[in-house]
Parts: sequence; structure tokens; C-alpha cells
Amino acid sequence: MLGLPEVDAQHEGVFWRIERMKFESIEQNGLPKARLDDLLDYLALHFRTEEALAEAAGLPFDDHFASHRHTLDMLRRWGDRVLAGELDVFGFLRYLEIWFERHILHEDLPFARELLASQQAKGG
Repeated sequence: MLGLPEVDAQHEGVFWRIERMKFESIEQNGLPKARLDDLLDYLALHFRTEEALAEAAGLPFDDHFASHRHTLDMLRRWGDRVLAGELDVFGFLRYLEIWFERHILHEDLPFARELLASQQAKGG
């Protein structure tokens, strides 16, 4: 939990979508494209939320923004490769979990601390 209610709720939404995709992948023995699309759409929404918060606070966000764009592109390419049978679905799903946990710890947590400190300094 970062202390940013909207972002924290979206993090839960991302993990829930990954878990749902894992469950359905096991059931179907393959990656459900609709679930992949839903996850990537939700990640894009989540990234826009973080970007809007940074912009509203006047925080530098260029590196984090670039990471968001790179991540969405990479996950789409890898997801397409899984759907084409070129990559293992369960390796991809495990990577998603690890990537998102690391993203929260190494990018979102420092961002949240900076944002909360900025808000506190401004009296909000």
C-alpha cells in the first residue's frame, strides 16, 4: 500500500486481473486473449492515473513515463508471442507477477513518497 487510495485500488485491480488470467489460462491451457487485452487496457489506465497525479503535483516523471510506455509495448509483444505459441503462457504469467511487484517497489513506492511529501509541503 502506497498511501494513494486510487493507485492502491488500481494495484489491487492489476493483481486481480493477473490472477483471473492465470486461472483461466490453467482452465484453457492457453492465454485468453480477452483477459490479456483487459489487463493491458487496465495497466494503461493505471499508468495514466499515475501520470496525471505527477503532472498535477508538478513532479518530474519523464523516466517513469518512459518505463510505462516501454512496459506496455513489451507486454503486448510478449503476449502476442504467447498467443502465437512462441512463448510459454505460464512463464509469461509468472513474469507479469514479478514485474508488477518490482514496478511497485522500485518505481511506484519512490513516486508515492515524493508525491505525498509534495502534497504535505503544500498543505494538502
